[in-house]
Amino acid sequence: AMNLARQGYPTALGACVGADGFGRYLKNQYRQSGVSLRYLQTCQNAPTTMISVARQTETPDFIIYREADKYLQRTEDLKLAARRCRVIHTSAGSLSHNPARTTILELLKIARQENKLISLDPNYHPQIYPDRDDFVEFLKEAYSLISVTKPSLDDSFRIFGPDLEPEEYLNRFLELGPDLVALTMGRKGVLLGTSRGERYQLQANPISVVDVTGAGDAF
Repeated sequence: AMNLARQGYPTALGACVGADGFGRYLKNQYRQSGVSLRYLQTCQNAPTTMISVARQTETPDFIIYREADKYLQRTEDLKLAARRCRVIHTSAGSLSHNPARTTILELLKIARQENKLISLDPNYHPQIYPDRDDFVEFLKEAYSLISVTKPSLDDSFRIFGPDLEPEEYLNRFLELGPDLVALTMGRKGVLLGTSRGERYQLQANPISVVDVTGAGDAF
């Protein structure tokens, strides 16, 4: 959200933080970056969610402390935002717990009815969703609403197992229902596939990698 706002796009964040110092720090960072806080909620009964990420040039290692974000509540303001926005984006992490899951699914359905561009990051991780089979079943419901999804090879390994070729992972995601899949493969580039049967491979530009944290989000 902050990256988009810094690029000059009108951006709002629908999320929930705790009524604590870290929540106040995040609000200040969003505000300074130009992100609208109109839809940002504050939970009085749980601290702000934190994810510790080890700095890496390969797959990052996460430690997740899941708290306030899962308490996102349905509001008329959020429903209005889903109708007014041009693009709405969410992630598998955000959809892993109720009431946030129910709230976000309702917003996605509203956005779908309004023909909005809807994006989902399938950033599955066993720490936030231990039952993989149940998660895959849930993805079928979510992907019926999704325009664009951007799995990585790491996401693919965690969701479908480590033994498939990239083209097979691409097809597995397309079978779940999104219109377009962009499968990122690090230095090997990107595979693009659409529900209309189009397939493309894009080469990566070689660069010096400092840290991969947030690379998929930026992409």
